[in-house]
Amino acid sequence: MQFRSIRRLYCLLLTTIVAMCTTTVVSQRQLAQAATENTDKTAISGAAAAVEGPESQTQAFIYQYLLGDMAWRRGDLKLASEAMAQAAKISGDKETILRAYGLALEAGRPAIAVEMAEQMLKLKTDTVRAQAMLLRAHIAGDRPDDVYRDLVTLLEQSGDDMDVVVRYVGEALGSVPDAGRWLGVMQRLADRLPDRPEVHLARSFVAHRAGQSGQADASLDRALELRPGWEEAAIFRLSWWNDAEKREAIKTFAEKFLAAYPDRGRFQLVFARFLVQWEDNPAALEQFRHLVEREPENSDALLAAGLLYLQEKQYQPAAEMLRRYLELEPGADQARLYLARIAREEQRYQAALEWLSGVYGERYYLEAQLTISRIMADQGRLDEALTHLAEIMPRSVAEQVQIYLAEEQLLRDADRMDQALALLNAALVDLPDDPDLLYARGLATAQLKRLVEHERDMRRLIELQPDNAHAYNALGYTLADQSIRLDEAFALINKAIELQPGDPFILDSLGWVHYRLGNYGLAVGSLRKAFELRSDPEIAAHLGEVLWAQGRFEEARDVWDLGLGHEDGAKNLVLQETIRRLDP
Repeated sequence: MQFRSIRRLYCLLLTTIVAMCTTTVVSQRQLAQAATENTDKTAISGAAAAVEGPESQTQAFIYQYLLGDMAWRRGDLKLASEAMAQAAKISGDKETILRAYGLALEAGRPAIAVEMAEQMLKLKTDTVRAQAMLLRAHIAGDRPDDVYRDLVTLLEQSGDDMDVVVRYVGEALGSVPDAGRWLGVMQRLADRLPDRPEVHLARSFVAHRAGQSGQADASLDRALELRPGWEEAAIFRLSWWNDAEKREAIKTFAEKFLAAYPDRGRFQLVFARFLVQWEDNPAALEQFRHLVEREPENSDALLAAGLLYLQEKQYQPAAEMLRRYLELEPGADQARLYLARIAREEQRYQAALEWLSGVYGERYYLEAQLTISRIMADQGRLDEALTHLAEIMPRSVAEQVQIYLAEEQLLRDADRMDQALALLNAALVDLPDDPDLLYARGLATAQLKRLVEHERDMRRLIELQPDNAHAYNALGYTLADQSIRLDEAFALINKAIELQPGDPFILDSLGWVHYRLGNYGLAVGSLRKAFELRSDPEIAAHLGEVLWAQGRFEEARDVWDLGLGHEDGAKNLVLQETIRRLDP
């Protein structure tokens, strides 16, 4: 029989499922049988029989499709690919063919994948995609002659589809196993079609995959020579050279390419993103500026530029870019959050609240509400902020934890530590042994010098999460800071280092325990490394104190000045107390 449309197929499947659940033809006993591996086929036969229609074709399709789907759910890819291929052959339906093709490749059944690609070709609805499917199937089957013929067929095409063809070919060749053995096929292709730039680009894919960077570059050079200004090929060069960390070569090539072809927006966007990755923000901003000037509705460039300006604390251009982005993408709640952040940094609190009030999407709604509470606190409206948090309806335990922690943070910032601790006590009655709440309460009790309670929570957290580096670090630092059980403190912090090497705060703790043990040289080494990784005011306080203890007073003052220059330096109580105590 002929299936008239994909909708007809899915209606039949839906009818089958409904029949299995609601009619007397398929009983509950049959459904229970379908859940067991040995009786799937019997149950599915009953489901197929429940569907009204021409008996042979319809029921056969239903049987094979459901058998393939259930086998896939059980992880039996061999049976799944075979059954789904039978369903595809019966129906001739594009979506079923594509599913059978994917299952065949996943199952390592290239012969079935070839059959499905050939069936896709017969539909004549998406010839380029079907031919690319055949190419991948022949690669999976290790059939070089067929791969060669597929490539010739694809790359001899011309017209508007050529960039799509190149993308398909790149995807297929970019993941070939043992890429070096396919270089011969690519040379045959280049000999046959020496003047087609797509052929040389395809050859460069394989050479790059085989680790033959010289051949890859030569082939890519030839492709760009035959098709000057080819954006697709130029982007591949950026990507491959970035993998090889050829930064200066990329900059030279990109600047020369953009000087000759200034309208290549995708290329310029990729280049700018690499500059951001390399932390060359001024150069990246220059590229984004040029791109936005030339393509004022390039939403990707507007968002990227806005975020980079925000990172650089250039709030006016950041806000301009983000507003323009929001005009193009009105549903982009994340942009509203960033605009609210800018307004908050500029102490334009009402404007920040207005941006946040427009966030309705599920993904960012909670973040917006938590930020509203922080802004209320910034305005001195702490009680309103706490009421606002209490009125938020959490959709999960994780969201409830976030709300508790936000409330605790507001109380702690307001130096209402007893209330913060009472809140965390109540939260842990509501959610016993929640790791985040335990950790937060442990920090609160440490700040209140309630060592027994602090140690109880950190020991419990370590019991629940033996690999939680921050729990070991917090307990070890607290012991070191109190100058008690220093050997135990050292062991705890070393355990944290093993679990999370390179963490600046754990390195700070290591330096501090060395200081308490009298190992000044080791202390300075750890603290300097920590401060290089993160110029935190508290790390500055510790490093300066150790230098001061060694009589290196000017060095200590220089470090403290750097700490004070940090955005939170002037408010950091540890740094302020250290300077007041040692250098009043």
